[in-house]
Amino acid sequence: DMTFEINREVIVKKVIMVTTNETISKVSLNMYIAIRLRDIRKSKGLTQSKVALQMGCNPTNIVRIEKGEKQPRLETLIRILKVLDSTFEDILPKDITDIYARISTEIDKRKNKER
Repeated sequence: DMTFEINREVIVKKVIMVTTNETISKVSLNMYIAIRLRDIRKSKGLTQSKVALQMGCNPTNIVRIEKGEKQPRLETLIRILKVLDSTFEDILPKDITDIYARISTEIDKRKNKER
């Protein structure tokens, strides 16, 4: 059984930084995390199906999490990060502008796909 270590101090500081800024909503943070999970998965050359298979879950769950339609429970997020060989620090924003830049880019991509 692998131990999943979390640098709690860093995570707590980043969560406080994000939640104390009234202009950042919970939805924005969830969407940011969804985008980061997708980007990390793609950079590792993994499909959503492969991640789901390694986790023992339905691929639809991974699709919905990556689209920001479903907020994963902490246990699920830890399992995804293990499969991706990543950490919480990899998916948390560096600062507030990082959140807006990522989400803005994602919205533009989605609009272009709809055209």
